[in-house]
Amino acid sequence: MARLRWVHHTSWLWDHASESMDLLSVPPTMPDYRASRRHDDFVVRIRDLAPEELSRTGFETDMLASMLRHFRPVGRDGEPLATPDGAEAEAEALVGAAAGHGPARLVAEVQAAWSDAVGEHEAASSRKSTRQLDPGQIAADR
Repeated sequence: MARLRWVHHTSWLWDHASESMDLLSVPPTMPDYRASRRHDDFVVRIRDLAPEELSRTGFETDMLASMLRHFRPVGRDGEPLATPDGAEAEAEALVGAAAGHGPARLVAEVQAAWSDAVGEHEAASSRKSTRQLDPGQIAADR
């Protein structure tokens, strides 16, 4: 959170391998509603819930368009990003910029934001735990 902006991180999993969920550590304490369940028992795939005709890119664009109806993206300099008018067109431009397509400043800002987010995630992950997980031991513990 900063003076005029904030970041909220959420993971939307379009698809995932169940085996990958077994690599997540089980917290030493957990709320009662979790009931000692494994991650794969409550993490769902968006793909399984979405209408058949909705693609992953369509989902991402629709989610971004929904957010853009309420929030304005700004660059590192605090200036609004130059995007087309209308949430749907703006979302398509931002999704395109993430793939490297579109106006140079928009592509640079989106890619810089991604790089910053990855760096923050890596820093937060290193603060959380230095313990290495052994996938073989996880499988043996089952």
